[in-house]
Amino acid sequence: MENLSLANSELFDDLILASDSHLNTVMGKVVRDQFESGEVTIKISLAYDIEEIQIPKADNDFEIKKYKKPVIKYTVKSNLRQSFSNESSVLTEGLMIDADDKNIKLKRVDDNQISMLGDSYE
Repeated sequence: MENLSLANSELFDDLILASDSHLNTVMGKVVRDQFESGEVTIKISLAYDIEEIQIPKADNDFEIKKYKKPVIKYTVKSNLRQSFSNESSVLTEGLMIDADDKNIKLKRVDDNQISMLGDSYE
């Protein structure tokens, strides 16, 4: 009798090979600066089915025994991530903003307008 384990090559050799393949593909693209990062996801689904086996007895007779047959399914999935962005700012020197109920307006600031505002927003 064996424990259920990923180390059991009879059961999980294909899973390990698929995982290694995805790992190498993803890391290769990341190391070559083709993508920023990647992810490998391994999902193992465990269940069982009820099966029957015929056990021979004397005189062409047999006994039917039921047992739980393990059902192990897996998926190995990978994805690669690449982000692109531009970061900057808009030059707003000499502009002021004014808002009413419907609109937001930008206005040029002159010295007379600043002194009339009276409030400091620093």
